Amino acid sequence: EDRLAKVFWRGELSIPDHVITADPGSLPRIRLLRLADQHPDLFDVGIVSVDNAIYQRVRRRIVREWLGQRPMAPRVDMFKTLPRYRYAVNVAAVLSSWRLSELLASGCVLLLQADTSREVIHEWLT
Repeated sequence: EDRLAKVFWRGELSIPDHVITADPGSLPRIRLLRLADQHPDLFDVGIVSVDNAIYQRVRRRIVREWLGQRPMAPRVDMFKTLPRYRYAVNVAAVLSSWRLSELLASGCVLLLQADTSREVIHEWLT
């Protein structure tokens, strides 16, 4: 199968309730962006928007600092885009019960982040 040998992820910048927001390095999605910046040959990741709930905890200026000069990534049709990649990553934030099943349906090798919260079918995979 001819797939791009990169890790793919697109999503919204959101903050899990249990994460301390004072340290952007503790935010899983910011950490993923920083890792991708260090290894652009291995990652195709991007933030498509910012969850408005963040602004209840963090000032807009701070969020802009976290994102740096990075533009928002375009939204993509996951059913068309994911099958072009060999790997997909599921990154903790606000839980979405549909996300894991969508990622599995893509046929990608799924990289799961270790986290205290998980979707119901996660237990069946480990």
